Order: sequence, then C-alpha cells, then structure tokens
Amino acid sequence: MYNGLVRFKTGTEVRVDEYVLEPDLAEKWEISRDGLVYTFRLRRGVRFHDRPPVNGRELTSDDVVWSVQRMLADDPENIKRDLFSVIKSAEAVDRYTVRITLSEPFAPLLDNLATVFASIVPRADIDYKQVVIGTGPFVLDSFTRGTRYVYKRHPSYFEPGKPYLDESDPHILRDFATRAAALRAGRIDVVDLLPYGQALPIIKEGTLVWERYQGIFSVHLRLNVAKAPLDNEKVRQALSLALNRQAIAIALGGGEGVVNGPVPNGLGRWAMDWRKLPFFTRDVNKARQMLREAGFPNGVTIDAVGGSSPDNRRVILEAIKAQWAQIGVTLNFRLVDTASVQRIRFQKDFTILADNFTLSSDPDSYLFLEYHSKSNGNVGSYADPQVDRLLEAQRRETDPAKRVALVHQTQSLIAQKAWIITTGDPIYVSLAWPYVKGFRHNNINQYLPLKNVWLDK
Repeated sequence: MYNGLVRFKTGTEVRVDEYVLEPDLAEKWEISRDGLVYTFRLRRGVRFHDRPPVNGRELTSDDVVWSVQRMLADDPENIKRDLFSVIKSAEAVDRYTVRITLSEPFAPLLDNLATVFASIVPRADIDYKQVVIGTGPFVLDSFTRGTRYVYKRHPSYFEPGKPYLDESDPHILRDFATRAAALRAGRIDVVDLLPYGQALPIIKEGTLVWERYQGIFSVHLRLNVAKAPLDNEKVRQALSLALNRQAIAIALGGGEGVVNGPVPNGLGRWAMDWRKLPFFTRDVNKARQMLREAGFPNGVTIDAVGGSSPDNRRVILEAIKAQWAQIGVTLNFRLVDTASVQRIRFQKDFTILADNFTLSSDPDSYLFLEYHSKSNGNVGSYADPQVDRLLEAQRRETDPAKRVALVHQTQSLIAQKAWIITTGDPIYVSLAWPYVKGFRHNNINQYLPLKNVWLDK
C-alpha cells in the first residue's frame, strides 16, 4: 500500500535476514560530510492511488515534508516518534527534492526511514486511521477489520510491469494452528510465519515449498517498575534469574527455539550471547534468596496481561507461571484482544505485559524506544541516567565497530536492571504451494512482500 523514501530489498535475491537498503520513492540521496543533512531526490511521475480526495495525483516533495511532520507529531500515542526525533527540519527544496536536517549524527536514520512507520502519505485533509491512500503496488479495495483485506493492483505503480498479481487477499489468521489448517486445505497460497515445530507435519508431507529462518519478534515481558513489587530491583532480578529461557524458547517453537537478549538474535552482530548477560542463567536457589532479601520470604503474587492472539503469549505466560512457582511467585494472567493490549500499553495500566518488539533492522528500535527515560515507547517507567547516556551515544556513533561495543554495553546494563524479561523466539518457517513464484518472507516487512510474486497455474 505504501512506499518510503528508501526500502529494504525483498524477493528471492536476498535472504530472509538480509537487510539491504535500496531506493524507493527517492531514486538517490546525498549525505553531508558532517552527517547532519540528507538530501533526497524523488522519482518523477510517482502517482498516489486513485482515491478521493487525492485522485491519483503525482507525489511531490510537499507530501514527503508533510509525512515527516506526521512522524514527529508530539502525541502520546505516537510511540515510534523517537525513531525520527533527531530530525530538526524537513524542507521542500523544489518539487522533487527534499532536505532533511538532523540535530546530531544519527546512525539508524536510513534504516528507520525504510520501516512502515516512515510511510509517505499525501498531503491532504484525510483521516489516516480510516482512509488508506499510498503509492504502493496494491490499493486497498475492501476489508473486514482484523480478519480479511482485499487489495487490487495499482495500475499506475511506478515500477514497470509490477505488481504481477491482479489481486491479493490476505487473511488475518492470528492462531498458528488455523494458519496451518488453511494452508493445508488450499484456502490460502502462502503462510509467511509459522513456528517450525508446528510446521513440521506439513513439511514432512513434501508437497509445499518451505524455508526456515530466525525471526526478530522476541515475545517478552514488560515489567512496570512504577508498580509494586516490581519497583524493587531485587524482585525483578529474582524473576529473571528463576527462568529457564531455553525451555521457554523450545516451548514457543514446538521443539526448536533460540534465547534472545534485549536485541534479538536475528540482528546478528548487534545481538549478544545470552549466557553473558547478568541474571539470564537460571539459578533457582539464588532467586529464592533474592526474594527473601527483597522482603518476600513467603513469596509474592503478581498479575500479568497479554494478547489473546497469536497464541504464543499464552504459551509463554504458562511456561513462566510454572517456573516462577518454584521460587514462590504466583503469576495470575489474563488474555485480552489486540485493541485492549494497545490501550493497556498506552495507559501503562499493567504490572506485567506480555508483548513483542517493533520489527527493525537496527538495534536502536529495540533499545532507545523501549528504555530511554524520555521515549514515548517507554511504557514501563524506566529511568536511569547511565542507560540514557549509553542509548544516546550508540545512536550517535557512526563507526560500526564502536557502535557494536556500545550496543552490547547497553544490553548488559539493561539486563542488570531487569526491566524487561526477554525469553526467546521460535525458529520460524514460511510455506507456499509450488505454483507460488517469486516469494520470500522478509523479517522487516510488516506486509507480505507480494510485489514480485506471481502464480504459475
């Protein structure tokens, strides 16, 4: 539906976990020597979807400036604002040139501009929560909210000949078992996300094309440190220390899984070996001792909430409930719908929230957004001057090796604070019927990358 100034390359030419930037609405760009000014040259002749009030008009630099201003909106619900908060100004130099000026060097800028949160929309009087108008390869034709969306080919899409499909019909199947059943029955052509253990029976049938990959979703527990007993650091550390993260990851994956630190393993060098992180290696006796020292010799009861779909929230909460019981902690949890999770998150109305991170190729999204004391995405009331300094330093650092060291140092300190309890991710697979050509899942894309797909049947 949408495009950004830049994008991550998709299709069979890149791996699932390969994050290669390429031009999108900007055909090229230049960066000043001091790293503060980015000048983007827009493609000419790019047209919005033919929907009122835009009616298929050409994209211009004014639309890009308008979109950047929306990204920077000072709204409590704009929890991704800090992906772009170093942008000092965006100006239209001419009809096809945009200049973005930063307040300081910002290593993740291009990666962040390639995310769905930097989608370019038309400058118009539109309620963007109700109306979907972009420049992307498909146009939203109809939908049943939260269940099914029907997209038609955008006839004026700027890439010649694409998309190949006349229509795409994504079904929102939040339960993994339902996805598998629908694929097996031939009701859908592709499933891009299924834990390997649950996909194994289908794989063994030998009729589908499949690919396994390491995801970057990282289901975790957000601990609200403004609420007792989680305002006590020793309690949080005891909870972290009591967990067998490997067992949880395997349970999530139905037999295969990996343990994640604050930055998920799918980001390669940015991630840390979880065994090197404080309070990540299980020690039940020490966890019990820390609870006693924190003033809870007889244990404690804690409430948690998580989304009812997909069902990995239930799996992770049940596993953690059983493990915490061994140190005298009673975990009471409830599952709610997606809209309720969003409300609870924005209002910070939780003690523990089972959630997942933003999909991103850059560690800043998993760190600054979640833990900086001034971030809109910090819903757990985390605040520590040393953490803030490290978070700010790593996003300014443009030397890759130095930045990796800062990112690792930040993760160690966050694990020490035990603000968020990360567990693990399954090994995932994507599956498709053999007649589906040109498809490959991409970790970053929040929408199925169908621009290059066709059906050979």
